[in-house]
Amino acid sequence: MKNLPTIILILLLGLNANGQDNGNSQKRPPIIDMHLHTGLPHKVPAGAPSLCRPAPCKGDAGAAANSAENLKKTLEQMDRYNIVKGFLSGVNWPEVGEWAKAAPGRFIASPFVLKPGSVNLEQLKSEYRSGHFRGMGEIGTQLMGIPPQRSIAGTLF
Repeated sequence: MKNLPTIILILLLGLNANGQDNGNSQKRPPIIDMHLHTGLPHKVPAGAPSLCRPAPCKGDAGAAANSAENLKKTLEQMDRYNIVKGFLSGVNWPEVGEWAKAAPGRFIASPFVLKPGSVNLEQLKSEYRSGHFRGMGEIGTQLMGIPPQRSIAGTLF
């Protein structure tokens, strides 16, 4: 009887005596990640420590060597945590499209606009018309010191 609370806890958690899932535990609920990127807007050397927020914290892996490796690692984590869809943006628009094609139905592709005046409005319209982009991604002009009201007022495009 001394171990009864432990046994009850194990049964409630759906684990066997070794702490492994016995099939009775609930599966992770589906998640939609609303903030994914194909990469950073600047170069990062392969193997550099992971970015980790909020600081201080420790990243668990080095930076991916290339976009294909980053996609592979991203999909692994999406599968691990049952992330069924991700709102994906990137400054390299063709790369966003490559990710969307490589994993159909997993991403909502969108542009990442970082620098004011860096976007050709006709090209952006074309990307939406073609179905390449399905959402309006991150507007990062605030990272360049441009407040949102100035971006909207015409400095964005």
